[in-house]
Amino acid sequence: MFDVIAACLCVGLPVVAILYFLVFSIQWKRERRLIAKIVASATEVQMEEIARLIESCGTETPTAAFLMATGESTPDKTTLIRLPTNIPQFPWGGRCVTLTNDEGNIPSLSFVESDFEGIVCLGKRYRTVGVPKKKTKTGKSKNIYDIERMLSASPQLVAALKELYPKSPQTLLVYLLRTAPAQIGGPPGWYQDPEVQKCPKCGRYMSLIVQIEDGSAMVYLFGCRAHPDETATLYQLD
Repeated sequence: MFDVIAACLCVGLPVVAILYFLVFSIQWKRERRLIAKIVASATEVQMEEIARLIESCGTETPTAAFLMATGESTPDKTTLIRLPTNIPQFPWGGRCVTLTNDEGNIPSLSFVESDFEGIVCLGKRYRTVGVPKKKTKTGKSKNIYDIERMLSASPQLVAALKELYPKSPQTLLVYLLRTAPAQIGGPPGWYQDPEVQKCPKCGRYMSLIVQIEDGSAMVYLFGCRAHPDETATLYQLD
């Protein structure tokens, strides 16, 4: 904490602003621990209904997925992600992805044979929920990532969230969808300039399979839809 204060002072932030930031951080950490307990104690029916209502904020079939927090932790930092099978034109569905670091601490993503069913990512358990997708006025399809848009689009979602956390359904939804350090499918979220990958067999642009935030790095796994075994992994620093 003292390191944070010193850094803030070095860049010239007022003391009052620093204290406000620290108080807010402490309060958010406490609230997040409380919400994690609430989510972990929720029933499967409640969580399935919230996931369904999130997806129903759109009008099109989801082509990407959030990792939705479950409030549960794991004893180690292993990452194993069983990719969902309900994403259209996603030939990697059902396969398992793992995150590893080589001797130089360089992170990478790859497929692995595993009997594990579910998702564990950097010490936390998650479940998948489709990113809502809607057609714009121009006829193009667009993913909805904005929390406020989801809540305004679905009073039923607000009601389901209030059932678990009446104080702030928005804060609960932020916890569910924004604490996960990963995304499956959809457009990549680049930390730096885009590094488009091409298939070595057909020369077509590869699609994002999954991206995972690992410390200060974002790690990506791309694949060719026409040649699913052709993949490429890379990382970018924040």
